[in-house]
Amino acid sequence: MYPRSASKVGEMLSAGLGEVVDKEHERLVARKSIIEKLKLEEHKRQLIEMEWEEESRRMLRQQKKTAEEAEQKRLAAEFELRKNQRILLIQLEGAQALLDEEAEKCSSSKKKEAKKPIMDQQLRERQEMDKKLRKLAKTLNYLERANREEAIPLIEAAFQQRLEEERVLHEIEQQQEVELSRERHDEDLKESIGFQEAKSVRARSKTTAQKTNSLGEAGSEPGTAAPSQN
Repeated sequence: MYPRSASKVGEMLSAGLGEVVDKEHERLVARKSIIEKLKLEEHKRQLIEMEWEEESRRMLRQQKKTAEEAEQKRLAAEFELRKNQRILLIQLEGAQALLDEEAEKCSSSKKKEAKKPIMDQQLRERQEMDKKLRKLAKTLNYLERANREEAIPLIEAAFQQRLEEERVLHEIEQQQEVELSRERHDEDLKESIGFQEAKSVRARSKTTAQKTNSLGEAGSEPGTAAPSQN
């Protein structure tokens, strides 16, 4: 009877240890899956961050290009304005020189009559040039205002996009923290349960072995005490 009991105890111990080994294997597989999942989430987060940085650089390049184009337009308008001012000055100086020359040629009695056509022509040219200058000044003001108005939506859009991307990154990080905390808790719980199960299996095996030993000792005592009939 005792050898059979010992064999049974061995089988129970082997089954209990096998169960513990299986559970430990499952825990390791689950842990590996968790690690792979965390790596994937980190990779996704890095991709989002890289895309956000690239988009930010693109918007900065676009803003710089827009500002440079607006500055070129402003400089061109300013150059045109100064050129027309120089032309007007030259025309005025030429008209004045012509006026002086004609005045010298005319007799004193005809000076007033000779000056009138020149003065009228000079006035018309000056009025025409003033009109051109006002038009150029208006164009310059329009370009400067358009430049400011174009820059405002771009800056606002970039700011709003920055806020949205930071919000998404923050949510992803929070979700990762929650998942990591939950997975760590599950691992700790599984380890605790596995430890308790292993402890329980060892306790049951020990109790079974003690009972088997007691039964074996109780069965051997009558045979030893029986008297010989010969």
